[in-house]
Amino acid sequence: MPRGEQTRPCYRLGARRPLGLCCRTGLAQNGQNGVWYLYPPEGGLTLYSLDTVNVSYISPFGSPNMFTFCDNGNKLIRIQPAGPKNRSVLVYLNFTSSTPCYFNLRPGMEAGFSANSPKFSLSSTPRSVMTTVGAALPANPTSSPSSSSSSSSETTASSSKGTSTANPDTPLPVDAPSESLSTRAPAGIGIGAAIGGTGLLAVAFFLGRRWRARGEAPGPATEQINPPLRELEATPTEMCAMSPPTEMPGYVPPLEMPASHGHRPQ
Repeated sequence: MPRGEQTRPCYRLGARRPLGLCCRTGLAQNGQNGVWYLYPPEGGLTLYSLDTVNVSYISPFGSPNMFTFCDNGNKLIRIQPAGPKNRSVLVYLNFTSSTPCYFNLRPGMEAGFSANSPKFSLSSTPRSVMTTVGAALPANPTSSPSSSSSSSSETTASSSKGTSTANPDTPLPVDAPSESLSTRAPAGIGIGAAIGGTGLLAVAFFLGRRWRARGEAPGPATEQINPPLRELEATPTEMCAMSPPTEMPGYVPPLEMPASHGHRPQ
């Protein structure tokens, strides 16, 4: 057993008999309302302002809430949802306090079945870099606290944690240019230009021939509709000749009708 480490009796969830002197001080064995804290440990832990604490626990609660208190519970700092059963929750210590603080896990909002974590001190001076402190969950969360060892770990990361920096000496991959596009594009452009020019020349030649044919030889329909002006102005000489007037006879002698005129045959 490491130096300075103490043991105390452990209890299984729902059991009254101790399992033996097997628990370490890294596991808070208060067993209040079936809750065991893996982190923070007992022994007067000192944290710093702006630290992130990975509060780990074993509990029977289905949808608990994590409360943060200071000044012996007279000062409520934060309320946030926590994971069910055996989980952990990240708590950001973006505050300062001159009195010890602790976490309180509740099955809901009421304090009747809650459980307090070991108290910790909070320094008002932040660390030089952003830091996350906490304990890893046991491999078998459903086992008793006596069979799980507490492994406290303190992880120091910069403010840009979770990001990876690429090696500046490593060249970035460059996609090879498409050979088919680079070789076929000029050929396609040239063929299209040639076809377009030939088409324009053919249209111009056809229109020129039509305009020339209309200017040289007008059709018969045009001759009938638009006769020469000289033919319209010409006047026939026969219509202009005037015949002298003739005198009508003044007396016409009566003519004798033939004898057979008006006789009806018998």
